[in-house]
Amino acid sequence: MTKKERQRSEIPKKYTWDLSVIYKAEEDVLKDIKKGEDLLKEAPKYKGHILDSSKTLLEFLNYYTGIMALISKIESYTSVKQDEDFSNTHNAKLNGKASNLYTLFSETFSFVEVELLKQDYALIEKYISENKDLEVYRFLLQQIYKSKEHYLDEDKETLLSSFNNILNGYEDIYNVLTNSEMKFGTFIDEEGEAVELTKSNYSVYSESKDERVRKEVYNLFYSTYKKYNNTIALALINQMKSENLYAKVRGYNSALEASLDSKDLKPNVYTDHIARVNNGHQYFVNYLKLFKKVYGFDKIKPYDLNLPLAENPGKKYTYEEAQDVVIKGLSVLGSDYTEILKKAFQERWIDVYHNAGKMSGAYSMPCYFPHPFVLTNFEGEYYDVSTIAHELGHAINGVLSNQNNPYIYHDNPIFLAEIASTTNELILARYLINNSEDKKEKLYILNHLIDLYYGNLFEASRRAEFELEVHNRLQNNEALTAEDLNAIWAKLFKQSYEDYVVDDEYTGIKWSRIPHFFMNYYNYQYSTGISIASYVANKVLAGDEEFIAKYKKFLSVGSRMYPMDALKIIDIDMSNDIVANNALETFNNLLIEFDNLYKDK
Repeated sequence: MTKKERQRSEIPKKYTWDLSVIYKAEEDVLKDIKKGEDLLKEAPKYKGHILDSSKTLLEFLNYYTGIMALISKIESYTSVKQDEDFSNTHNAKLNGKASNLYTLFSETFSFVEVELLKQDYALIEKYISENKDLEVYRFLLQQIYKSKEHYLDEDKETLLSSFNNILNGYEDIYNVLTNSEMKFGTFIDEEGEAVELTKSNYSVYSESKDERVRKEVYNLFYSTYKKYNNTIALALINQMKSENLYAKVRGYNSALEASLDSKDLKPNVYTDHIARVNNGHQYFVNYLKLFKKVYGFDKIKPYDLNLPLAENPGKKYTYEEAQDVVIKGLSVLGSDYTEILKKAFQERWIDVYHNAGKMSGAYSMPCYFPHPFVLTNFEGEYYDVSTIAHELGHAINGVLSNQNNPYIYHDNPIFLAEIASTTNELILARYLINNSEDKKEKLYILNHLIDLYYGNLFEASRRAEFELEVHNRLQNNEALTAEDLNAIWAKLFKQSYEDYVVDDEYTGIKWSRIPHFFMNYYNYQYSTGISIASYVANKVLAGDEEFIAKYKKFLSVGSRMYPMDALKIIDIDMSNDIVANNALETFNNLLIEFDNLYKDK
């Protein structure tokens, strides 16, 4: 008999999130949507008058950010309601109304930056000195004026904005092609059953103990990407051309500089980090040597690369056990931290189990009113427990930020966003290793940690290097094709894997399965994120109370300062080698720890 998915109504209430703390009834949401629409009708009276005086500037900013906060509250609620069950068309329509309100907001206030930037920032300074209530908006205004030298006149800005949807359409093409139109065929699984291969189940079957299955799904998967290689390459090349063009039009030296500018980051933060990771290449080689040793391979075949270093010991957790483990594991961060964890569990911030139509995966939804919400699809595996710790890292970061900032600075910049979550994962894993008597469990968790560094530190850095080279060659007016992109990827792959992994016809095309290349220099943040989180976790695990206090202050910053300034709170300077080297050495120590335990197994 086929096991059916549970319906939403079949999930016990205690395992669902309590959204009534945002809105008690749908009619309250609709009232706020109407309120937002009415408030937006008042915007024209400010057009041309924002900077008439310090009083009008303050009045406008209070009005403008007030509507932003209202719409954020509405969107937080309607978005998570939709994620509960995508088959619920009523919730989808409600979320659509919220999205329409945000679109109306964006269109209504399209004049704001143009109007502000017509005046020099000295006028803003004058107004802030006259009216101390404007002080809270200083950093917000600094961020707007920071881009003034790259801003065009009003007509050109309007023209450029009209092209945005077209220039951003290459990612949409990629997503439709790879998520909808590409079909990977069927294969015979370990039980002799025919299975349709999808992007979702590829990762499962690519770890199969059966070499025949691994090889078959590998060939099906990448032969399909190869079939569409020219199309995907054309989309990416045009995406990166548009990013280069955007940078050129705005007067930046490169797309990289343009991408980093809003975060006040310099291109050397990006390039230096790649260089530091490359300097630790021997540690990556040490991983390949360990991999070969565990499996007894002479040469690693490409379809073997997804094999885990350790088998799942089969340990299962109830949700209640997971709560207990997470609280105990993260207690090293202090009682104030664990009190927030307990509130998250007791007050039902988390939607725990899967139901038919529910959003897959896991996330933490930032929410200023009154706290973030977490979605998981808990199955009782170690990975699910780690995921709860990870997402609650985001949530607690959000809570501390909410408590210490006005709405406009409550969210965290993406460059810093993964630090709190990954730090929690690393601390929890070490707690479980230290408190387990089962060698298989220890090896399995060590494998999880090694994979975190392998994927986020090394793989993400290689992707960042690929992205940079393609952008640079296009900026130099090289006419690139799919073959050129494949050659760049194959070169970087060879530099990483040397002769430990056998080349095949698919080596060069593997860049094409990575959607992040369409996200304008996003990949590097995985690598910097794991490096910073590793540094933080090591300090916390060493019991450095002074540092832990600084870390919680760092979690409270939100976006009221630029990332590099926020990192100074925890004594991190990305211009030196300390953070990257710490991550590299930690990775290598994990390999040694795994190897020693593996010998004694």
